[in-house]
Amino acid sequence: MSESVDKLQEAEVVFWLKQALRDKDLKGRLVKDILVDADPSYLRSKFRRHLEPTGTIWISDRRPDLVCNLVDNSTELLVAFEVKAHSDHEKGIVQASRYRYGVHESYLCIPTNSGKTPKWLRDAAAKNGVGLIRVSNNDYELEIEPEYPLPDPKILLITQRYLLGEKSARSLCMNRPLHYAAALIAFTYEESPKEALINQWGIKGSSIKHSISGAETLGLLMADGQATIKGRAYAEILKLLGFDFSHSRYLTKSRRRLAKDAPGFAAVLRSILLDHPVVDLIIHVLADAGGTPISADKLAEKASLIDEGMARAAFGMPPILGETWQIKSFTRFNLKAAMYDVGLLDSPLSEQTNYDPKNDLWQLRTICGIPDLSS
Repeated sequence: MSESVDKLQEAEVVFWLKQALRDKDLKGRLVKDILVDADPSYLRSKFRRHLEPTGTIWISDRRPDLVCNLVDNSTELLVAFEVKAHSDHEKGIVQASRYRYGVHESYLCIPTNSGKTPKWLRDAAAKNGVGLIRVSNNDYELEIEPEYPLPDPKILLITQRYLLGEKSARSLCMNRPLHYAAALIAFTYEESPKEALINQWGIKGSSIKHSISGAETLGLLMADGQATIKGRAYAEILKLLGFDFSHSRYLTKSRRRLAKDAPGFAAVLRSILLDHPVVDLIIHVLADAGGTPISADKLAEKASLIDEGMARAAFGMPPILGETWQIKSFTRFNLKAAMYDVGLLDSPLSEQTNYDPKNDLWQLRTICGIPDLSS
């Protein structure tokens, strides 16, 4: 399918690159979401169907010829390629270097059959932090690796996820999620919501603050106290299910469990809690276990492999070899109690005195009956 060097079309080199990335990955990293530039010459070429999907991405007032995502462990890197056939290689280095402002890695791609790569081109690529890749119709060779991006995307993601986890986890400190529903109802329907929480719902002091901040974290309330669109929808559902300050408060008593005593409310709050990033991570690990109970230390260990930053926020730092994982009290007590109350878990709280994470079992609730809402 290839032509002579002088007649080689750039579109063909792009086709070779796309084919190599799709079939052989890049430096052991999975390539996904490949998009080729909708250059008119590409769309007129005989390779146009092989280049689809096409589109236009602008980076620093330039259009890379191919953009894709690389999956590196749990991190995704955005990568751009400038493609040249038999000429304009120096210009290609300049263009590829500009893409570095908008992507994690940038490459110049040239065909293998353009002869031996001159030293000046290799040096220019290295000096500009640009990778140099050569392709043929059935293979590729990575001659120069791109400069690794700063900040390191993996470390950046861990830090971002940790901050998100810490902020959101600290806001959910009530064992009974129905308190967050009460805050939502108060701010949606009452003229004096805080007074309603005190006089009708029967909480005061820090509990009012915690119920409101928890509702905000769960996306039900905005910082100014207004219900979000999501919050208004859930408030309506709760009202239709019969939520009432005076008649629903007993459901937060110590001997009650929402999943058993008010399955309709529990189902609504399960749906709400599943949007919480720490809850989502825990459910992910437990779902992978297929319903088998997992000890808290194993849960933390497996969570760290999926989302290291979020796991640190939820469970604390991984222990030194030979030591026990010091699970955060928020997770082992407040969050677990809340997840058990609404029926996300079938495992109640473990003994908190002389707590041992190896004896603290977490089990996903896997069987859900159809609740009788007629009573």
